[in-house]
Amino acid sequence: MREIKCLRKPVAVLGFLVGVVVLSCKEKLPDPPTAAFTIKSNDKGNVVFANTSTNATTFDWDFGDGGKRTTGTGDVEHTYVTTGTYEVKLIAKGEGGTKGASRSVAVDVPQALPVAAFAYAGGDCEAPCEVSFTSLSTHATAWAWDFGDEGTSTLENPKRMYQKSGNYIVKLVVSGPGGTSAPKTETIRIKEKAAAVPTASFTYVVDYGHSCEYPVFFTSTTTHTAGYEWSFGDGETSTEAHPEHSYKATGSYKVVLKVISALGITNEVSTEIVIDKTKLEVNEVFVEGGEFRMGHNDREVWEGPEHSVTVQSFSMATFPVTIEEWRIYAKAKGLVMVTPGYQWNNCNPMVNVSWLDAVAFCNWLSVQSGLKACYTIDDSNVSCDFNATGYRLPTEAEWEYAARGGKYSQGTAFAGSNTVEEVSWYNSNSGQRAHPVRGKKPNELGLYDMSGNVGEWCWDWLALDYYEKSPMQQPKGPVTGEYKVARGGGFTLDAKGSEVTFRGYYLPDFKAGYVGLRVVRTR
Repeated sequence: MREIKCLRKPVAVLGFLVGVVVLSCKEKLPDPPTAAFTIKSNDKGNVVFANTSTNATTFDWDFGDGGKRTTGTGDVEHTYVTTGTYEVKLIAKGEGGTKGASRSVAVDVPQALPVAAFAYAGGDCEAPCEVSFTSLSTHATAWAWDFGDEGTSTLENPKRMYQKSGNYIVKLVVSGPGGTSAPKTETIRIKEKAAAVPTASFTYVVDYGHSCEYPVFFTSTTTHTAGYEWSFGDGETSTEAHPEHSYKATGSYKVVLKVISALGITNEVSTEIVIDKTKLEVNEVFVEGGEFRMGHNDREVWEGPEHSVTVQSFSMATFPVTIEEWRIYAKAKGLVMVTPGYQWNNCNPMVNVSWLDAVAFCNWLSVQSGLKACYTIDDSNVSCDFNATGYRLPTEAEWEYAARGGKYSQGTAFAGSNTVEEVSWYNSNSGQRAHPVRGKKPNELGLYDMSGNVGEWCWDWLALDYYEKSPMQQPKGPVTGEYKVARGGGFTLDAKGSEVTFRGYYLPDFKAGYVGLRVVRTR
């Protein structure tokens, strides 16, 4: 409260006091505060501060450990949790202003002794078994686990995979600022795994994108299994978990899977799978067009003269049409399969096919592939639309260009090699019969059986002097003739017949066990 002092003078009239005149007044300012405190007591972290400040009504305390408080007059108590020396600050506030004071206080806080405790989840299970441990310890900053199976950990909340059955004594010791705890132990029981009976089951996918063989991808979906015994129903077996097996023909096959557990317990399952290909898909190689030298000057008269020819780009089947592929066609058209003079093998090239049979096959293949047919067939009169998108027989020029390797040609005498044995089945190694396709090395374009095995029908009519007057651009042979050309030689001919320039020829309705076909299409 402010205090004001005034100087007054009495006023008298005729000797009588009639009033007081104030001459001046002066305000008395409040006394400034003083800030001071002492340590009244300091016991195990509890410190009492005696506030000895004067002329102040409000006090702001900062205890140096993050603790702050605003109080009135009187003693103040504060509890420290960590041993140390702290700088304590006091700000005293009053009408006379603000003052501050500070001093250090050394505190000794006794640390609590750590106590080890834990819980676990996953015990009483079959080996192998994972158990999760959770520390419930107090006043701990470090953990030492012993899992009873020679395994240890220093994590707070570890996991342990027990591989064998048994009773395991788990021990936890914790430490902290207050020291090291007594060990805490629990017994964990891991049971022996019961002998499981394996389950036998599998799935499979058939890949119909190949010719003359059908890869089937089997996937075992068994459990508790250590061994596998597959029987594929065609005399073949496997011990792989997820085998791939190729069937050589369509049909129904009983597949049996026998599984064995680690303890020798067995189980089995069988499934009847049906391989039934109804649509033919052609494996093709793109042949980029270009110019090449066609024919040969030092061979039969109808193989020369050598001359320049340019062909446009086209696609060619990787190998000749196989018996399996023709079987699909025959089934679709209701045709009778013609038996060759040697045993049927679905992977062998189809033979006993006339030129007229071949063009009819090409039209069917085009339609079932969603493409425009190339041929217009009126009995034995056949015309070709070379701009159509469908399959057709190659021209002689296309066939020889592809056999030589196209733009990648190495100039070899045979399709892909100068050594006939590497690329051809011919009379010296064939045993006088056809062989499965892709049995020899391919040429530069990846085409198989262009030399040897069986001859292949081409579009062209034969004219012995055609090479002398052949157009340079995309020749398609004479307009008419008596014989159709077949290329590639065959298993009945000598090595010369496997040369890329060799020309065979037959009547359009001729059929033999050494003549087949290969398809192309314009690109």
